[in-house]
Amino acid sequence: MNRKLLGIFALVILALMALVVTAGLDNLPRTLKNSVAAVETRVATDRTIFDQDRAAVERALREEPALFRTRAASWQSRIEQAQAKISNAEAELAALRKMTQANRREDTRAVEQGVARIESMRSGGVQELKGIRAEAERWLGYKSNLPAQLDTMAADHEALRAFDPESATATARKAMLDWPTKRPDLEQRLSALAQMKARAEQVWEASSAARAEAASRKSESIDYPALFASADQLKQLARQSREGAEALNQLAGQLYVNWDKLLLEVEDKKTEGSRRSNPISRRHTAGRPDVSGRELGARPARQRRAS
Repeated sequence: MNRKLLGIFALVILALMALVVTAGLDNLPRTLKNSVAAVETRVATDRTIFDQDRAAVERALREEPALFRTRAASWQSRIEQAQAKISNAEAELAALRKMTQANRREDTRAVEQGVARIESMRSGGVQELKGIRAEAERWLGYKSNLPAQLDTMAADHEALRAFDPESATATARKAMLDWPTKRPDLEQRLSALAQMKARAEQVWEASSAARAEAASRKSESIDYPALFASADQLKQLARQSREGAEALNQLAGQLYVNWDKLLLEVEDKKTEGSRRSNPISRRHTAGRPDVSGRELGARPARQRRAS
């Protein structure tokens, strides 16, 4: 190979190297750079939100020590854990910036992994502190509206006291007679409703001292945590008992719906005079679970006795 040919090869190589440099073929992909810029913005926003929420929670703990005396230690521990997540995300971002500034295509995979790690770190810390702040503000709202809170507790207790599981589940009780095989499951669900009512009465009695203190406005002696926990329990039990009765009646009513469908299918077959099975009809009833997990289609006990 003569010198002239070698010179040509050298020029070609130099031209290719210049093309790589000027065209950015050895740089990080532009979309990846945009992802890094976006995650950098999100981390900065997270830090701002985190600092605001932390300041609000710490102010609440400082101004209302009696209100939050049972929560302070737990919240401080959770705040520190959330702070660690945000700090780790920021440290990861600093390393990511260096790789982005180096702008080497060979770092593409490492940069992608760094972006993914930051996304998983940042969201946890912010959400943790947001939940703490929401709980603190809810308790502050309870205290500032204490008379209304006591009225709500009384209303929830009265609703539970007036709740009659027997009359509230008339459809389910009728189904126990018509479908004896379903009776154990239905009775179990009905018993759970009765237990909710009994539990509500226990909560109401246990909170009597705290309610009396709150009614007398003796703020220095009110057991706020116990009072608010009781209020939450009563509200939850009132909702669960109401929804539980509705769900039980719906499940029991489904037995009658499926039995009516089966009777209609049988009647249609007789009218058509066909002996062939109808796969579409079977799909409507066969294998459909009822409230006890067994297949539907058995005749009600009353209809079997009548036949």
